[in-house]
Amino acid sequence: MDEVILNDPGMIALVRGEFPDLPLCASVGLSAMNPEDARAYRELGADAIVLPSAVLPGEVPAIREASGLRIEVFAWCRSEFLLHGKCGLTAYAAEGAAGAMVSP
Repeated sequence: MDEVILNDPGMIALVRGEFPDLPLCASVGLSAMNPEDARAYRELGADAIVLPSAVLPGEVPAIREASGLRIEVFAWCRSEFLLHGKCGLTAYAAEGAAGAMVSP
């Protein structure tokens, strides 16, 4: 195993304490949108973070510099699967006209 991806801040802290050498990645589900969010996950024990697709490419360098984390981004993402970093199941969201998100 190369890395564990976690989507709960408490689990990041718990796993870091129990397995200090295990690389941890903060999941996109944590919605880290800015340098402050990323620093908070680093302080909890994350080594890397997956940024939501809503983070613009120009914002990534500041997040990386402020946090010191390894950054992962989506090269392509269908909006019906991710809503600002939160996983959207089809029961909660659907694609409407012109790709707009709608609730059933």
